[in-house]
Amino acid sequence: MMNTLKEREMENMQESLKQAVDAIDNQAQIYENLIDYLSYSGDLRKVLKMERASDFNTYLKYTQVSDPLLNMPQVYHKEIKGITLYADNIQVAHGSTLAPLSEIQGENWYPRNNRSLIRWYVQTGSQNKVIVARKFYDGSSEINAVLKITLDYNKLFEPFEKIMESDFAGIVWDENGNVVYSCNKIPAKYETGKVDTISEVQKSFSSVTKEMEGNQWKFCYFCPTDTIMESARYLMLKNLPLLTACILLIGILSYFFSRRLVCKLEQL
Repeated sequence: MMNTLKEREMENMQESLKQAVDAIDNQAQIYENLIDYLSYSGDLRKVLKMERASDFNTYLKYTQVSDPLLNMPQVYHKEIKGITLYADNIQVAHGSTLAPLSEIQGENWYPRNNRSLIRWYVQTGSQNKVIVARKFYDGSSEINAVLKITLDYNKLFEPFEKIMESDFAGIVWDENGNVVYSCNKIPAKYETGKVDTISEVQKSFSSVTKEMEGNQWKFCYFCPTDTIMESARYLMLKNLPLLTACILLIGILSYFFSRRLVCKLEQL
């Protein structure tokens, strides 16, 4: 019975993890669709291809065309901290929406290869943030530009953080195996030292894992095995009175059924 209850607890963990990852994945799809839409924008393409005119006319184009397109999504999605278009024909930065391409060519998240490839990058440190980037599409290859969406780190991982109950922990790895998020509420007595890989987690804890489809991030949700066993014991003790009552009821019914059967046989 204990094994059955333990399996049920692990299934509950798996379901909680699935719901959290699905919520994050759904949000990620919104950002990917948005950056794809902007990268094919005809209005932005016209701005990038326009002839150099007076500074005033250029400023008007930026404020009337680029700024609304790149700022409006932030009104509806508070977790978006900024959208910037970097291009090699922009010499001077315009607010936070337009900037020279040279500013980012040395960044780790710079998408150097496939134009349709969306690059996810998590920057951790003093200021955690998530970056979604891709090259601006241009069939004629006349435009060399990159779009970047900066996301609120805590908001993105909020669904995962919400399932972190006492005695539980979670880690997220990117496609290269780097830890991009971690939350630990496991008591010190269960700590086994630094845990950075899935194999290390599985060796020391009861765990479930799920991979996010879009960007191949791996999520791991785990806790001490004692926590699972305690939950199983709690469920067993909680259901013990009901189980005892069922056994007594079956015994009583069996007794009266057998007495009735014996009476019928004696009458024969």
